[in-house]
Amino acid sequence: MIPDPMSNFYDALCVGIDWFENLNTDGFFQLSPDNSEDDEMEQPTPDCQNEPPEQPEEQPPRRRPSLAAQRQRTGRMTVNDVWEYLHLPISEASKKLNVCNTVLKKICRRSGLSRWPYRKIRSYERRIAALRATMNSSYGDTRVRAEAEIERVQKELTDFCARIRI
Repeated sequence: MIPDPMSNFYDALCVGIDWFENLNTDGFFQLSPDNSEDDEMEQPTPDCQNEPPEQPEEQPPRRRPSLAAQRQRTGRMTVNDVWEYLHLPISEASKKLNVCNTVLKKICRRSGLSRWPYRKIRSYERRIAALRATMNSSYGDTRVRAEAEIERVQKELTDFCARIRI
């Protein structure tokens, strides 16, 4: 191991410093709840005397499952497990399911889907919304065609979703 060429300089700077007496940890460390009450930091006094001091809600620390358990859970997931999140972008769905985007992509590929279906579903929904806007037309002929087109697009959407679910 090569010695640090600046170690003599650092030693000279630190002469006479007692690290544990002068160490100010107020802004850097939070004391854990299992420390004694003598070690707790002082709470700042509130500016308004009418308002009670805010009590932070104590929540138990969230335990992360082991990596093996995560792999086992995600390995067993199917499209049926993520069915209710298909209308969301993949990043939002992955946050709600507490998995990464790659896991959702792999689930899709295992089920025969080449990609996450959010954009396709959204496309159908936009097409239906545009056709519903034309339903307000004063021309009866336009309304009839729009109704037929809406039915056709809804059937396409239903068929698409049925193929995913299989």
